[in-house]
Amino acid sequence: MKKSYLMLAATATILASCAQTDKINTDLKDTTEPKVIGFSSYSEKATRGDANTEANLEYYHGTFTVYGSKKSTNDNTISEVFDGGVTSILTYSNGSTAPNDWTYSPYRYWDKQANYKFIAVAPNANIVKYDWNAQATTLAEVGTDDFVSASDYILTGQNLQKTATSAEIKKGFVGGAGNDTDIMTSSLVSENGATHNPDVNLVFKHILAKLNVTVAKAKLLNNADVYIKNIEINGLKDKGSNYDESTYTEGDNTVTPEIAPQSGWTASYSDDAPHAYKLRYDYEDDANKQAGQVGAKLAQFDETGNKTIPTYFIESLVIPQAVAANAATLTLKYQIVTGTGVNKHEEDYTFKLDMNQAFASYLDRHNYNLNLTINPDVITFDASTSPWGNGGTVNKVAY
Repeated sequence: MKKSYLMLAATATILASCAQTDKINTDLKDTTEPKVIGFSSYSEKATRGDANTEANLEYYHGTFTVYGSKKSTNDNTISEVFDGGVTSILTYSNGSTAPNDWTYSPYRYWDKQANYKFIAVAPNANIVKYDWNAQATTLAEVGTDDFVSASDYILTGQNLQKTATSAEIKKGFVGGAGNDTDIMTSSLVSENGATHNPDVNLVFKHILAKLNVTVAKAKLLNNADVYIKNIEINGLKDKGSNYDESTYTEGDNTVTPEIAPQSGWTASYSDDAPHAYKLRYDYEDDANKQAGQVGAKLAQFDETGNKTIPTYFIESLVIPQAVAANAATLTLKYQIVTGTGVNKHEEDYTFKLDMNQAFASYLDRHNYNLNLTINPDVITFDASTSPWGNGGTVNKVAY
């Protein structure tokens, strides 16, 4: 994927097992003790660009639901092996339960005379599911375009920066109150029962967007203290429905905007509370607030590295959507304090930004970072004077 947004660079290594072809063992023991179908899973992309981000799915979710079919190489008969039911739910066990890190029960076993296809959704939930009914009337192999939303998905406007534990912040957005869940679906994996990999390697990708807002102060303000009192984003659509994997297309909206930027979702406002969805940081609710302090104090400009030091204030999931001009607004309230003692001056400021000027659309699987830098102009003065006017000259003789 091409990514070059005004965003926090998110990097991840996609781990993939090398394909290994095993010869068919005709030994009686091998045929009477078939191998268990095991799974390994990875995250296609990290949600945060820090050095601690892992590519393993278990870093984000401890469960996923798998769907799988097999097609006989003898008569082309198709069977459901994993149907998304209770026995298709995998749980991360850190290797404590056979056959590997991801366990399920009862086990399924490889058929050496069949071809397999697998696809999955994480975490195990009813929000998004694979729709077997979208297949032909006769049972078909698992495909790539049959993920659908099971019901309307409504975000609660959670601000991870304020409410998450330090472990969750390290991981990236992993959900919290309400329905804010980092939903991920896997790419299609095909395997041959006779020459299968040791594990089915599933690579998951995010199907929501993610928005981060940071604030820093410019070098100009290093002789001042800057306090963030409140940041609030209003107007983004919070309701997603009719998710369809098949409608997703690649694209970089900083170069060529998508014709349908909402990708696989139909975005709208929730019916019961059209504008309740607020991405918000409020210092009054900050557990780290200090007595007598009016806001979160921004770090000093790094003179040595000659760079600003951003602080995260909003970190939230977003329903993929287009953002029209004047449809959503960011409001930033802050205070600048200069001087001390009798010369101390405290002044409040309010800054508003049309979010369309930041990002005109949010695409699923994309991470957006809006970096705000407080950099006001100093009030300076210049002085000039008007010359004396010529009032005339009178010459007199004194006697």
